[in-house]
Amino acid sequence: MNANVYDDAGLLLGTIALPSKVFSTGNTGFYGNTKLEIKGKRYQVQCQLVAIKAAVKAEPVKTVKAEPAVTVGKINASSLPLSTDKVTAQLAERMGKMESDLALLVSALKVAM
Repeated sequence: MNANVYDDAGLLLGTIALPSKVFSTGNTGFYGNTKLEIKGKRYQVQCQLVAIKAAVKAEPVKTVKAEPAVTVGKINASSLPLSTDKVTAQLAERMGKMESDLALLVSALKVAM
């Protein structure tokens, strides 16, 4: 598609090519720009045609109940509700075991070096 630009007297000043475009909003149409000289001055000319469409009603959001199933070490979140103190104690026990294992590994590496 092309758009012609005319002066007040009907004299053709130039033509703008208007390729089809999908705008960031999702609307479709045509858009083009060019530069024209009118009475010794240069102008930038733009033309945009956007298809008018009826507003689309948003569908209601469906609520889905999620089941907890996250496992951290040997603590299964699906066994909740646990008291915060009990979870903290279990995590501290697990961290202590990991620290102990790490200390043994570091000792073994020192011996190997």
